[in-house]
Amino acid sequence: LNKCYGDVKAVNDLSFRVKKGELFAFLGVNGAGKSTLANVLSKLKDPTQGKVKINGINIYDISNQSFREKVMYITQDIEMHKGTIRENIIYDRENVSEREIEEAVRIAELEKLIKRLPRGLETILGEGGSKLSGGERQRISIARAVLKRPEVLIMDEMTSALDNLTEKTILEKIFQGFKNNIFIIFTHRLELCSL
Repeated sequence: LNKCYGDVKAVNDLSFRVKKGELFAFLGVNGAGKSTLANVLSKLKDPTQGKVKINGINIYDISNQSFREKVMYITQDIEMHKGTIRENIIYDRENVSEREIEEAVRIAELEKLIKRLPRGLETILGEGGSKLSGGERQRISIARAVLKRPEVLIMDEMTSALDNLTEKTILEKIFQGFKNNIFIIFTHRLELCSL
């Protein structure tokens, strides 16, 4: 797998295989090419050479809609909608049970926030989630991913606004909940590679 910007190779001669039930972590400093690789794996950027496959099928032979059902990519740039916390967690899912929402809230460590707000899950967020801190927005995005349960979950510095203990707790819960899935994280924090 190669990915270039102009004449500069951001990712070069990389080959790896991830099995279901594995946590796979890419560790590197800022500017090392982690986000570029995450974008390639998420079908947001094309590699200049090589292939990315899921279950032996090239991702470019899979329709975008089908790919998005299988793979979820969450980044530091969190998309929040003007609506309630519940609506932002459910996002585009249908027929979601209250139990599933509660489980996603628990895994994302959102329970204290929900209890603190007078309207709980029905609290309306400002434009882009402006009423929330960066860490709270990240946890809502994580709850959204947990609720969707994709076959492949890719997280690019997704917990950067959280303290180390909360970050480790959430990632351990996600990994336990994604035992039959593929979980790939991109991080600059060495301690996350020991989950």
